[in-house]
Amino acid sequence: MLIANFTGNYDATNETLATTGDLTYGTSQDFNNNDIEFKNLTSGFGADIGFTYEYRPHKLRDSLTSRAHNKYKLKIGAAITDIGSIDYKESTLTTYNLNATADTSTFNEEGDIEQFLDDNYNATETTINQKIQLPTALRVLIDYQIRHKIYVSLQGNLSLKNKNTVGTNSIINNLVVSPRLETRLFSLYAPISFREYGDVAWGAGFRFSALTIGSGSILSNLITDSSQTTDVYLGLKIPIYQKRKR
Repeated sequence: MLIANFTGNYDATNETLATTGDLTYGTSQDFNNNDIEFKNLTSGFGADIGFTYEYRPHKLRDSLTSRAHNKYKLKIGAAITDIGSIDYKESTLTTYNLNATADTSTFNEEGDIEQFLDDNYNATETTINQKIQLPTALRVLIDYQIRHKIYVSLQGNLSLKNKNTVGTNSIINNLVVSPRLETRLFSLYAPISFREYGDVAWGAGFRFSALTIGSGSILSNLITDSSQTTDVYLGLKIPIYQKRKR
């Protein structure tokens, strides 16, 4: 989906929305069909490339410790992810002219957005062979051990795609600073996130053995009513082919 030159003004008294600009979205074949067929398969290419470097100043001591023990003083990782594109044959592009004033009184949270657009804006459809670019991004991680069991990490994710180009996906740029306490059995961390199009978010989480529970915004929501983010996550690590050293 691409929105170009958009402006909008909502009149709460009259329940009208005045807008300008254009909105374009695309669908591939069989998008609305219950029975998906595989006769029109197309090609695509995708790849990731990256590296990780660890500085380990105590190699002799670390050789005697368990595999679960972090052996680095500094770890740096960088990667370019989602390099490539996917081809679609006979995809449909729908473009709405948003230069109009729409009546929003009949629209509710459960309403059909596509029907609302069709009822209020002029649309044109074109059928083309489309190449969709993957959301190529640069991802960098720096993790530093301040002292025994105390770490701080810096992680950045930067889109390498122009968000205003038709047929291009992109990620939201963000930067995360996360101090943490880490032991073999237990970890506690409090990430601070700076995100494009959003406010600063402060979260917290913990790991106990193989179980991880956390949120990237729980502390923000506790201390302010203006937070624009709410999330929670749960993870379970299942080790495979890892034998204990005897």
